[in-house]
Amino acid sequence: MNLFGRRRREGAPGSSQASKVAWGWVRPTFHWCLGGLWQVRRTFVLATAVYTLVLLLALPFICTDLPYCKLYQSRPDDFSNALGYNKRRVLRADEYIQSLHEADTKMRYERHEQACCPRFAIGVITTRRGSSSRYSRASQNKRSPEPRYLTQVMAQLHRAIEAENATSRTALFMCNVDAYHDLHVEFHNLTRLFSHQSKYEGDTFHSFLGTNEKEKVDYKYCLREALKYNPEYVILLQDDALPQPGFLSILEHILTTRIEQPIRAGDFVPPRDDWLWLKLNFPDNLAFFERNWYFALEWVALTLFISGCFTLLLHISHLCRSDERVSDSTIDTTDHTLTSDSLGASHSRRRSRYHATGWLYLVFVLSFALVFLVLLLLGRPYFTKWRSISKYLYTLGPGTSCCLPAVLYPARQVPYIVGYLQHIKCNPMNPLDIALDEYRIRRGLRQYLISPNLFRHIGMYSSLRHMYNFREASKYLFLE
Repeated sequence: MNLFGRRRREGAPGSSQASKVAWGWVRPTFHWCLGGLWQVRRTFVLATAVYTLVLLLALPFICTDLPYCKLYQSRPDDFSNALGYNKRRVLRADEYIQSLHEADTKMRYERHEQACCPRFAIGVITTRRGSSSRYSRASQNKRSPEPRYLTQVMAQLHRAIEAENATSRTALFMCNVDAYHDLHVEFHNLTRLFSHQSKYEGDTFHSFLGTNEKEKVDYKYCLREALKYNPEYVILLQDDALPQPGFLSILEHILTTRIEQPIRAGDFVPPRDDWLWLKLNFPDNLAFFERNWYFALEWVALTLFISGCFTLLLHISHLCRSDERVSDSTIDTTDHTLTSDSLGASHSRRRSRYHATGWLYLVFVLSFALVFLVLLLLGRPYFTKWRSISKYLYTLGPGTSCCLPAVLYPARQVPYIVGYLQHIKCNPMNPLDIALDEYRIRRGLRQYLISPNLFRHIGMYSSLRHMYNFREASKYLFLE
């Protein structure tokens, strides 16, 4: 009897030790599950608060001064503010134009008429703006205030050409396509400084031409005039496409490194000749992320970058806190035997690492969704603008069919374009930009677009509709 009692007494410590070890495994697992559920719930509560704060409070407040934001509300003073921006640009342009030496400036550009083969031939298509009637001479005394876009564009072009010392390799001329060329006062005031051509000076305007057909005829004429300089590239601008400072340097860099001498995997590859145009502008009010697949890729990539950086910072912070907890913990290794508490703590730390990994995945998904929505609502122009700080950050992507405010053509393609335009008719159902894109598709040629824009469209007064664009005045509120 004593023997059996002794065995029970001797076996009791062993069973007690085993139960402690088992409890050391179960207790951390139980607490880990409860802690994981609590942390997930806390994360969702915090995410709901952040979503509410950002989407319902912060963004509507931020978008009050961001015209391209989807939450922007038009205000009655948008039109007057846009006119104010334009007046300030006109004043700066007038000051610069008055500082130029007339004879010296005009001589620099006229010498290209006798010289050969500049790098660029820049033609600025211009017509009167501000008149209450389209082609009537009797309406010349019924003008609304002229926005004077041509003065702004020519001043900025000349400033950029002078800054790059590119006068010797850049031909610049104005192409007047006004039906009554002698009424285009702004154009005639600038002929003392710049080379010029007039479509209807010795030609008769056919009043039966529709607006779209006349635009096509005028565009074809200016392409031909630019080709007379025998350039390598033709840049055709509308007189409301204002260049960005330093655009020539950026354009030269893009042409040299991306098209003429592209580098892939560290080696030069043969240049591609199967492209028709390089667009230097795409309207900011149309450049939303969901516009096309290339813009959508930018959207996803930018979202991944921002949410990934945020998740990485959280991960680093969690690792730092874990290291502090490990350094403060003690493990009893007497006789090379782990206690139940130290063994349970070890498994608890291992499970916490697994739990932290799952929690970080959850944070990444929630932050990705939030950034995705914020980028969509704010608009693409505000996230591509930062790349203009350096010419090395500009990108060359696939072009679009829309809009012709600023386009660069290889000179070798211009005769084919002119020939094509001569045999088609343009109308409201088939405008010029769509007709040119149909030609590009038919020929199987590529198109490119520089981003961000090298030119910005400032023409709130439309030369086609002959009126101010009151409804979208906010789109011309450029932050200068």
